[in-house]
Amino acid sequence: MKTTKQFDSAAVNAATSTATATATATALATAAATAILLTASASAHAGLFDSVSDAVGSVVKSKSESAETMLVYDLAGFSGTRRALLEAVRTALTYHGDNANVNEDTLEGDAPAFPGKLTLKQLGLNFPIPVNIRLPQCEGSAFSISSSDMSMAGAGDSARYMACGFRYTGGFRVSFYAAYTETSGGAMGLLTGATIGKAVVKAAGLKSAPQDFINASIAKMEEKFGQNGWAYTIVEMRPAIEGKVVSADPIQQQRVAKLNEGKATEAKSAERGQRLTARGELRKLGYDAADASQFRKAITSGDGDVVALFVEAGAIDPGSADETGTPFANYATKPGVKAMLVVKADTRK
Repeated sequence: MKTTKQFDSAAVNAATSTATATATATALATAAATAILLTASASAHAGLFDSVSDAVGSVVKSKSESAETMLVYDLAGFSGTRRALLEAVRTALTYHGDNANVNEDTLEGDAPAFPGKLTLKQLGLNFPIPVNIRLPQCEGSAFSISSSDMSMAGAGDSARYMACGFRYTGGFRVSFYAAYTETSGGAMGLLTGATIGKAVVKAAGLKSAPQDFINASIAKMEEKFGQNGWAYTIVEMRPAIEGKVVSADPIQQQRVAKLNEGKATEAKSAERGQRLTARGELRKLGYDAADASQFRKAITSGDGDVVALFVEAGAIDPGSADETGTPFANYATKPGVKAMLVVKADTRK
């Protein structure tokens, strides 16, 4: 029996921790910034000192940088096991931080023709300050894994990850979602040593931006796919990531084709119903929808209503000619009737 995991408590906790963190004690922050500069000045690396000076110049200010990414992988013709795929995805979701909490839902059921995908639900919270959180959901998935790294929550950093596996008759799909928030500066960051560490890391030219951590997790998952010999394509990606290409989604193309086919069938059915109705109305008036002489007579007399029924009935092509070779439109004495025949004839071409 399928169940749906609506909200992930770890995801909520991870998202709200950053929103509720505050930075105080500006005087202490200024003093700590000075200490950093004095320590760096003793270093033999003058270039590093200059970089750190720039990095801590605005350290008393607290600012946040966030990144949110979603990708959908299509593993067409997937030949592995669900368990193996789940473990590969788990590795990516726990790649950063030893304090990650992993929740797993294993759902069984027949593979559908078209796979689902991860969706985001807006959730508004008011404790202790109003915040808006987008929670990932995996309704209808074969498995879902979520993790959150709160090891640096005290410094205002948090990460949320979620991935869902969706089976379909032609393979498997994996939706990957990640949201990372990094807060730098402020007294709290200095007191925990986070700001100092980040300043030195950036000065040394090492990766520290939120998107860098997300990209590393993505790379780890793709690495696992490759190690298992699973071919994959990315069919959806937000935002664009350098070096990655989005391929045309064959499933979406099938959906559109099926939808268009359904619309065409409905249109034909509606058109057939209109023809049958018009023929029935003509019979009531004593006309045969396939009688060319009666059609010509209605045109000549300028009876627009009857001509319209003949045209709608579709038994006679209004752009054709009678037995003498004269086009039916040439018998029209009223502009409205002639226009009706010409327009309908054009739509049949």
